[in-house]
Amino acid sequence: SPEGVALLSLGLLLHLAQGYCPSHEFLGKIGTWGLQSTKLANDECGAIDYIHQVLESIVTDPLTDASPSDGMNLIRQRAKFKIDKICEALTGRGRLRLLMDNSLISMEEDQGFDTDISLLESVGGDAASVVYASIGREILSSTIRAFRKELLSLKWNSASENIGTLVDLCCVLYRHSAPLCDQFWADWDSFCQREEESNEDEVDEDEQSDYSICYLLDACHSLAASTCVELDNGTSRQPILTYLHPLSSFLNMIASLCANASTVQSILSSDFLPEGLITKAMLLCAELAPQVASMNGSSSKSATLEEKTSVTDAKVVLRSISTLAFLGGSWARD
Repeated sequence: SPEGVALLSLGLLLHLAQGYCPSHEFLGKIGTWGLQSTKLANDECGAIDYIHQVLESIVTDPLTDASPSDGMNLIRQRAKFKIDKICEALTGRGRLRLLMDNSLISMEEDQGFDTDISLLESVGGDAASVVYASIGREILSSTIRAFRKELLSLKWNSASENIGTLVDLCCVLYRHSAPLCDQFWADWDSFCQREEESNEDEVDEDEQSDYSICYLLDACHSLAASTCVELDNGTSRQPILTYLHPLSSFLNMIASLCANASTVQSILSSDFLPEGLITKAMLLCAELAPQVASMNGSSSKSATLEEKTSVTDAKVVLRSISTLAFLGGSWARD
């Protein structure tokens, strides 16, 4: 709810205030209040889910929402947000990516893409959309700054879920917007150079705050890389969802952060992608074919949450790879 977002913002500010002087008794109390407020805002008020749903409606995707022949398209895109989606978000808290079903289904329809790659070079998104996304990015960045060690650490069992939830929100914010994506990759270059020149423990926490989204991509990349290694080892085979979700999150984030062919080509031609990532992700999707067939059959047995989530992640994988191929042009497809 809107109140939950306000409570989340207040909680983040209070918790971050503690970081400026951890030894101060009063600031320590404020930090505790902030932690409690943030937990209440997300767990009880569904603040993150609410933010995701609102931004999904008002932040446009230049690849799917732009309509040069219809100047009112963007206004209608924002006006179509309905209160029942908010209620669904509040009652269906848990796996945030399940709330992406509407957009995923629409990707299967004919979007009428203009395949002229030269047009993609100038895609920037409308000004209002960039403003909305920038506001949402501040909330996401503050969340990561306040709880980076808890949310992005791979040592927790909930790492895949935590990172996936943050990635889902990040993808809605960037959505191939050239101004935002260009700024991110400039920050990423600076982040990588900084990591090479100094140990993380030697960097002041305030300096780290400038690279919140970079830390998210770094954690998402590490999780995807470790998943690929685990698949190569072939030991203690887990359910498909265990492997597919980290790979889908990484591909989704990478695709959303690309706004032109040159960025896609730089990524695909470097060693940034874990070896065999796309192949492994596609193989996992292929393993779901019998499951999808049974779900679409006449069987009276309803699909489980894990089965539905696996199919959703497979759609994200296919959509992300298709987006990279589309943006990258013939070079990427070859």
